[in-house]
Order: sequence, then C-alpha cells, then structure tokens
Amino acid sequence: MENRIGCKVGSLSKKRLQHLKVTYGIALAFIALTMLGSSFMMQYSIYRTKGDSRVINLSGRQRMLSQRLTKCVLALERTAGGDWQGRLQELSESLTAWKAAHLGLQFGNEKLGLPVPESSAEIRALFGEIAPFYASMAQSLDELLTQGAEQPQRRIQAAAEVMLRNEPRFLELMDKITFQFDMEAKERILSMQNMDRGILCLGLLVLLLEFLLVFRPSLAQLAEHSEALLNVNAQLQLSIERAKELAAKAEAADRAKSEFLAVMSHELRTPLNGVLGFAELLTFTPLNDQQKRYAQTISKSGGNLLAIVDDILDFSSIETGTLAMETEEVPLAELMGSADLAMRKTAEDKGLEFRCEVDPGATGPVVGDRRRILQILTNLLGNAIKFTSRGSVILRAAASSAGGMPALDFTVEDTGLGISREILDRLFMPFTQADSTVSRPFGGTGLGLAISQRLAGAMGGKISVSSQPGKGSTFTLRLPLANSPLALRAST
Repeated sequence: MENRIGCKVGSLSKKRLQHLKVTYGIALAFIALTMLGSSFMMQYSIYRTKGDSRVINLSGRQRMLSQRLTKCVLALERTAGGDWQGRLQELSESLTAWKAAHLGLQFGNEKLGLPVPESSAEIRALFGEIAPFYASMAQSLDELLTQGAEQPQRRIQAAAEVMLRNEPRFLELMDKITFQFDMEAKERILSMQNMDRGILCLGLLVLLLEFLLVFRPSLAQLAEHSEALLNVNAQLQLSIERAKELAAKAEAADRAKSEFLAVMSHELRTPLNGVLGFAELLTFTPLNDQQKRYAQTISKSGGNLLAIVDDILDFSSIETGTLAMETEEVPLAELMGSADLAMRKTAEDKGLEFRCEVDPGATGPVVGDRRRILQILTNLLGNAIKFTSRGSVILRAAASSAGGMPALDFTVEDTGLGISREILDRLFMPFTQADSTVSRPFGGTGLGLAISQRLAGAMGGKISVSSQPGKGSTFTLRLPLANSPLALRAST
C-alpha cells in the first residue's frame, strides 16, 4: 500500500515538476525580455533627447545667425579703408556657419552633432516654404563675397535690400520650424514614456501569471504531498529530507540574491557615472538659467542614486562575505580632520553649528579600515545633519573602554527630531528608517545604519544610540585602540 502511494506521488511529482520547469522558464524569458526592452527604450530615449536638444538649439541659433548676417551687410555700408577685409571675413564665416546649420537641420551633420533627422511632413513642408527665402539670401551674400570688389557700394546695397526683404519671413518660418521641432520632441518623449509604462505593465503581468501558473500549483502540490505523507510512515522521512533540500535551496537563493545585487550594483555604477559625467560636461556648455538648473538637478539626483547604489553594493558584499577590509593604525587627528572636511560645508549650508572636539584624554591611533571608519562617521554625521533643522551637530572623540580594554568613542550629537523608543529597537535592521511620516521627505534606503553597524563589528567595535524625541539623538561609535587585545582579534 505504501509503495503504491509512493509510486503514485512520485509519478505526479515528476510530471508536475517538468511542467513547472517549462512554465517557469517561459516566465523568466518574458521577464528578461521586458528588462532588455526597458533598457533599450531608456538608452534610445536618452539618445533621441540629446539629438532633439541639439536640433532645437541649432534651429534657434539660425535666427541669430541670419540677423548677424544682415548686421554684417549693413555694417559694410559704413566701412571703409582697412576694415573692409575684416568685415568680409566676418561675413564669410557667419555665412558658412549659417549654411552648414541649415543643411544639417534637414539632412544631419556629424560635425555639428546633428543626427540624421526623421523629419515629419510638417517640418519638410516648412523647409520647402523657407527654401526660396534662404536661397535668395544665400545667393545675394555669395555674390557679394565673390564680386564685392566690383562696384562695392552698389552690390552691398543690393545685398542689404535682399536681406531686409527676405529676413522677416525667414525668421518667421524659422520660429515655426523651431516650434515644430520642439513639439515633435515632446511627443517622442511622451511616446517613449508610454512605451516604457507598457513594458513595465507587461513585466508585472508576467509576474502575476508566474504566480498563478507556477507558485500556486507548487503550493497545491506541496499540500497534496503533505496529505499523502501523513498516511505513510516511510514517506515521513522523505518529507524531512525534502524539507532540508528546500531549506538548502532557500539559503542558496538568498546567497544568489545577494550576489545578484552586488553584480547589478557594479553594473549600475558604469552608466550612472556616465550620466553624471555628461551632466557635469553639460554645465560647461552655453546654457540658459533654466537649462543650468536642469543639469544641476540631474547631477544632484544622480549623486543621490549613486549613494544608494553604493549602499546596496556594501550591504550585498557584507551579506555574501566578500567585503574587503583592511587593518591598519589610523591616527585620530586624521579621522577628525577628514570628517570635518567632508561634512562641515553641508552643515553650514543648512545653517547649523558644526564642531569637532577631541577630549584631552583621547589618544590614538585606532585600529581598522581607514576608509570604512570614515564611511561610518560620515554616515552618522550625514543623518544628524539631515534630521536637524536648527541647532548644532557635534563630533566628539573621547577615551573609553570595552570589556576593560582601552577604546575610543566617536560621539555624534545633534539637536534634531529625535527617535522614539519603539524605533530604537530596530534602528540597525536593514531597510529600516525612523517614523516614515518624518523620514519620507529626507529619502534614503534604510541601509546606512545597518551597514555601519556591521562594519564596526568587523573592526572589533560597535555603534550605540540614545535619543529623546524632540530633543535630539546621540550616536556613539566605539573602536579599539591600537594596543587593545580587541584590536588584535579584529585584525585576525
């Protein structure tokens, strides 16, 4: 009886397992395709946005160039003597730039950074309408430059009449072309956003189908097995072994998740650094005030995102045990100076008093990873500054002891919001922040304190906190001194 039940359960398990493998593989393939599609759409959107921006800027510059050409011709009427050749040279250079930009807007120009345009019927019609005015102005200027020495005043007056007659209509049509370029660029951005939303919805739909077609049948299968195993004593042992196997898979999956986060964090840094680099380069180009604010917003938001990626990378490295730590003697004065240099401006920009103090009995050096110690201090100081709207933030170093052994305390005191007792108990857990109604405006991942606590533990130290809501908080980083046995154990 037991064998028949076991065979029947085993047969059903193999068939359902095969079905689940196929279904799960298809679901993963769809998820991968949606991720690739979303990545492609984002890259293409950035490429098109850059091209559209260049096109719109250059079409607007055409207006200024045409006005400059007219001014050059009118200036020639008042020029005599040695300035004649200089005026002609200026007119020639402006005409060359004007022609190149006009052709580039229609057919693309790599030197000007203009992609081959996908011109709409409206833009082609506008360029067709502007063509006679462009041709008349260009012809008159070419004749002036090539035959200007013969009867110069007559030819200058003729060129000026052509420019003044054609320029108003040319400028009017260029305004329409610029407006049409801008409108179509906005429509493309909106279309890209809609497509990206569609890809996101498709990914969510695939996840939902995966739940319905994979995980729910898996749960049903486990329930059926459990019912069968209750009636067969021998199957109880199999159930235990299966439970162990599932636990091992869960642990492996958890490790794989952490490794995946570490790898993805590395991969995210490369394009993100590219975005930040180009945003910084953009600020060195001719921009109006609004464009400068946009570029600065990109840099600031990208910097915040990079900090989040760094937090995820550190947390993943700690979870997988791959975080590299150095052990060295770090002078106290160097740590205090570096922390002061890194955080003082941020605090003063917010109108806070910022002080770094060293008690007379505090000596060094401390033992640990120089970069990680500074990372912990800047995280604690950054949190203090972030959640303090007025008052002061103080970093103080004082002599202490840990288990009867000499140590050094770095204390960060603030006069900020404070933390309730219920939150203190779970403050150092991953992805935990203070009261969300308060912390939400300040952002963050909730990983900073969890990472800092684990880094401190890896160096033989720890972080403690005391706080009163409405009065402020005090965070204390305790690290062993160089001659402490705790430091020796941390180094090994």
